Amino acid sequence: LMADNSQLLAQLAKLQVENRKMAKLLPDVTMSAVEEGRCHEVKVPALHVASSGLEIGSCASKGFAGRMGAAEREIPGLGKVPTLAFVNEEQEEDRLIAENTKLLSELTKLKMEDAKMAKLVQTPTTFMHVIQNGNCAELEIAQNAPEVVKQWMKPGACSEQGFSTKVDSVEQEVQGMGPAVVTMYSNQEAEEQRLMAENSKLLTQLAKLKVEDGKLAKSMKVHI
Repeated sequence: LMADNSQLLAQLAKLQVENRKMAKLLPDVTMSAVEEGRCHEVKVPALHVASSGLEIGSCASKGFAGRMGAAEREIPGLGKVPTLAFVNEEQEEDRLIAENTKLLSELTKLKMEDAKMAKLVQTPTTFMHVIQNGNCAELEIAQNAPEVVKQWMKPGACSEQGFSTKVDSVEQEVQGMGPAVVTMYSNQEAEEQRLMAENSKLLTQLAKLKVEDGKLAKSMKVHI
């Protein structure tokens, strides 16, 4: 029996050697595995196909044609072997769109939070005004604004001076500050009185012209 066993073991070892030689003659097998949205492709010697834990076939055959890069993978009996990583381009595009949408949403949220925070820490402001040409120019400035601004403007809002009708808001160069938004107001009551005075003046001039026209007409009749 021992002789028979020895003979069988020798035949088994011989077969294993022949199998290895035969496997080396066979081309490597392309195998792949899909993990976490990526497909990993590797060339495996025929002898290790069964133990590789991968599926026969390329990543392209599974719909993953967009190459991402190279990596390594542990294969039983082979150790670490180089692999290629691929993505499904359509799925990758959808994933990127979803990620971008999420990032934009987070960015919008951060901007809103920043705006709220800015309002909380905003520098205290005060209103200054100057009256020119019958209108009041109003400027909202920080309380710690340069003193030069306060030298030619007076404290308080235009409404406190009776100018409550908004005329316009424009950005212009302000002495001592640079660009700033200036709001113009008019005094409605004073404006009405000014218009009435102008109308009275125009009516007086019109009546005077009518009198002169009457005189001129009479003069022409006398000459005729």
